Amino acid sequence: MVAMDIRSLSEPFFDSIGSVNKYLFIGNIIGGSVRYGRYYPRKLTYDEFVDTARRLSRRCPHVRFDEEGEASGGYRMFSLTIGDEGEPAFLFTGCIHGWEWEAPHGLLRLAEVLGENPCVEGLPAGGYFVKIFPITNPYGYDHNVRQNANGVDLNRNFPCGWEGYESFEDVPTAWDFDHKGPNPASEPETQILMRAFEGRRYVATVDFHTAHFAWEVVHPCDEELARRIHTEVKRRLKDRFICHQHGTRWDEYVQVNLDRVIEEKDERPTLVSYSAMRGTGAPILVELSGNRSGTHAIVRETEVVVQICLGVIKGALLRT
Repeated sequence: MVAMDIRSLSEPFFDSIGSVNKYLFIGNIIGGSVRYGRYYPRKLTYDEFVDTARRLSRRCPHVRFDEEGEASGGYRMFSLTIGDEGEPAFLFTGCIHGWEWEAPHGLLRLAEVLGENPCVEGLPAGGYFVKIFPITNPYGYDHNVRQNANGVDLNRNFPCGWEGYESFEDVPTAWDFDHKGPNPASEPETQILMRAFEGRRYVATVDFHTAHFAWEVVHPCDEELARRIHTEVKRRLKDRFICHQHGTRWDEYVQVNLDRVIEEKDERPTLVSYSAMRGTGAPILVELSGNRSGTHAIVRETEVVVQICLGVIKGALLRT
């Protein structure tokens, strides 16, 4: 463990003291901490990500690759779909803030897990529909910035509470941290995501971010459903990983358990608020740990993403 601490990156400095993987091998030996996670030797470029997703859909007949339209900066957005239309539907999204890049690799792995075995862990064959947008901000992902190519914070651009949302800046301009854009739903990425709700009501949506581990439930929602899903997710993560908790002593580590719950009841121009407005039963935002320049923590993050998504599906369908 000392050798891993010395050889591993310690970044970002406020979030990771020493190697984030130093307990991984012990955890695997004792309890099989990693069951679905995958290591990527480097962050994929967006083009590489698209090519990998296309190859996955060709290899796994249960996975459909869909072109979703043109995004800002000349990029094109895509989604991956598993399951049958008309069945209980779930939406999983990542990287609406472009520099929060780890979760997309976990969502790609989720599509592979479900594509190879749609009945994994006893899920009902043909009994669910999953829509995955691994990268909802292609320009930001490729350029490692929060905003899209127009300098808009996409998670402040949805037509719910847009008019009343106040920026941190006195005079909001493009490329501000939370610039909401010139008009609600002004951005092509926002419009594409809104189309994913047309003619469909999701049982649950999960939008993945990276700040530090937190579980945010947006209202209005089905509170009993949201609690049941959260219980299943925490059960799946229990005693699996530990991490340094942002804001604590340098030598204080905690379990990755998503015990930190935020109840968001004010309408905001975010994807999960829009999801709540469209009647989603459990609109959820998950904060992970990330924003690193290297992939030294990607095994844990991909594992946690897959476990959360499977927990959401099973918590909703199987009432565990």
